[in-house]
Amino acid sequence: MGSDSELYRLPRGSDRLSLANSGDRRRSTRPTAAIHIRWQAAIGLLLALALAGTGSADEEKSAEAPGMAGIKLVYRFPNGRTYRAEYSTETVFFVLLEPSQADPPSRTMEYASRKLREALFLVVWNEPEFHTTFVIDLELRKIHASALREGAKSFLGTADIVELVRPEP
Repeated sequence: MGSDSELYRLPRGSDRLSLANSGDRRRSTRPTAAIHIRWQAAIGLLLALALAGTGSADEEKSAEAPGMAGIKLVYRFPNGRTYRAEYSTETVFFVLLEPSQADPPSRTMEYASRKLREALFLVVWNEPEFHTTFVIDLELRKIHASALREGAKSFLGTADIVELVRPEP
């Protein structure tokens, strides 16, 4: 890099980004969790806008419909963690399948979703201890996931949908 190039740095104790010349030898600091949440929200919004494209008023109206209701799927991350998710109109029920346990943990949470285009959904849920965003591609059978826990490293990953049940039309 030349000495003219600029790097984004987060000054210690600050939540505002500033530009610093690359010749500056100060160590950069890690952003706070609040910055991670803002960046995650911004990235999710940009992704949704990019994938949604432009459309007619009818497409906009149908995009707000609860398109995930009735969908049941099993998905597996590369590390082997496998979950079953069952979506109703307002809630999603999760069960951890792998690693298998005698009494597998499960949870029901409220969620919000938006149909971005046919068979592609943006799904988010927020709990006090974590915030999660999924982009679910039913056609390609992939889930792109982002999760953030307060005080923990953020997670970005992709899971394969290994079982998929769609509601009858």
